[in-house]
Amino acid sequence: MKGQLFTALLLAALAGNVHGGFPEDFQGAMKLRPAEAAPRFEQLAEQAPEGAKNRALMQAGLNYVKAGKLADAERVALRLQGSAGKLLKMQILYKRKSWKDIAEIYRNEDLSKWADAEQYDAFRLRGEAFFWLAQYDKAGGDLRQAVQLSDLPLEKAAVLNSLARCLLKQNRPEDAVAEYRKVLAFEKLKGFGHYNSACLGIAEILAARKQYAEALQEIARIPRPKAGYWAYKPLEAEADILMKMGKTAEAAQKRGEAEALKKR
Repeated sequence: MKGQLFTALLLAALAGNVHGGFPEDFQGAMKLRPAEAAPRFEQLAEQAPEGAKNRALMQAGLNYVKAGKLADAERVALRLQGSAGKLLKMQILYKRKSWKDIAEIYRNEDLSKWADAEQYDAFRLRGEAFFWLAQYDKAGGDLRQAVQLSDLPLEKAAVLNSLARCLLKQNRPEDAVAEYRKVLAFEKLKGFGHYNSACLGIAEILAARKQYAEALQEIARIPRPKAGYWAYKPLEAEADILMKMGKTAEAAQKRGEAEALKKR
């Protein structure tokens, strides 16, 4: 199994090592906030058993990226061996939204030859970079590859939504709906951001065709929490559609409800 599952595989591989409590320490570091986890993983890399140092350093680098400490992430990238260092550099560029740099540096890179655990993120990040550069054919190819490289519903859903947006840019709404529908097939993700975004994506396509009733039905799939983004965003989407239907009073009511939820 590829993608971000390497952490679980690593911990299993370390279960029988003789380096004291390294697996437990590694697992404990995974629970820390990024700013705290990053230096802890660097420390663990120094005591890591054979074959685990690179993974500990990778976790340090990724957490530095999440914490916005990109200079530290770059320093760690120089210590990484193999394709791991390349992937961390790509993560850093992605954080900086340096789409052009990602495309120029990795355009001709054969990502399928990278370590299995790194291919999902590599194809996903390069595909996203191509998307923002409006190179939709290249973006679609990489995103489709990323979908095949993970068995995790959350990872698949994230890339399927990106692929759907890419297809829309290519004026292929039917194909975009098909990709969004694949996200909705993951019933366990109902209420998650990726699931909800797919519902809104389909609704927007239907509304553009003036299939307003069907669009509202898609929005109705979204579970409504009591507060937060997904409490008010569906209401705003419903208001937009109701306005297009000429139902101004109902639209105003939805807008009012959304504004009230934003203040919670």
